[in-house]
Amino acid sequence: MILVPVKNLANAKQRLAPVLEQPSRTELAQAMLADVLQALAESASDEVSLVTSDPFAIQLADHHRFAVIHDDSNLSETSAIEMATRACESRGIQSTLVIPADIPLIQAADIRAIYQSAPANGTVLVPSTDQRGTNAVLRRPAALFPLRFGNDSFMPHLVAAIATHATCVVLSLRRMALDIDTPEDLQQLVNAGGEKRSQCLARKLGFSEALAVNPFGGETSSGAAASEAIVTDWRYSRDQAQDCFQSRRTDCATQRSETIAPRKRLGAKVQYRCPPGRTRPSREQASRP
Repeated sequence: MILVPVKNLANAKQRLAPVLEQPSRTELAQAMLADVLQALAESASDEVSLVTSDPFAIQLADHHRFAVIHDDSNLSETSAIEMATRACESRGIQSTLVIPADIPLIQAADIRAIYQSAPANGTVLVPSTDQRGTNAVLRRPAALFPLRFGNDSFMPHLVAAIATHATCVVLSLRRMALDIDTPEDLQQLVNAGGEKRSQCLARKLGFSEALAVNPFGGETSSGAAASEAIVTDWRYSRDQAQDCFQSRRTDCATQRSETIAPRKRLGAKVQYRCPPGRTRPSREQASRP
């Protein structure tokens, strides 16, 4: 079961308030949700349920013939997914994949990559660009461990997943790594190139493509590199995850902004599965943070 938690969009994306009024923020959140659901519909990978009470989200779910698990409390993504997971368990559903509603660059191929990488028993985690947030998590069984969304959720999820002693796979998927919370994120969305609904709206709202290197690889004008996914499979031991989590907490306490580099700090084994047209990185490239 694919679960998409959607809070009330009428108050969405408060961190964009410095650049967008609330009606524009709501419209953007609706556009991003439409982009995400379109990708899920095209992937046809699993049954999809929206966890929400938002009228627009329910209307979109009906359009795609997705199910709705009503979240009348509208408290948080964490509480919504906890409730939805119990509902899945009661139906005997074997796995849950949580996809946020604000990763508009997602494509069907990304969803398929998650399922293709999923262990028979265990977890798949997709980190955000800064490796602090969790932009997708697949659990098999469906309630393998509790989820906790919010800032710096990736390392707690990683520690919890490995504590189950089941296989844990971390996939670095470029399109899914970008979640839109800040004006800088919104600019990256435009710079990525493409004609997704949210990208067209962002341009209409005054964000234009910068004449710079596409953060997803390649020039901003082509958008070709942004459509490719580089899948990185990181496998951690429990002690390595605990050490990395402690390092993350230390970084936060001292307000250091550096990114944890699992390949360097943990010495973790890295396996690369490259898409067609790309070559396997050299040993020197693979060892870089």
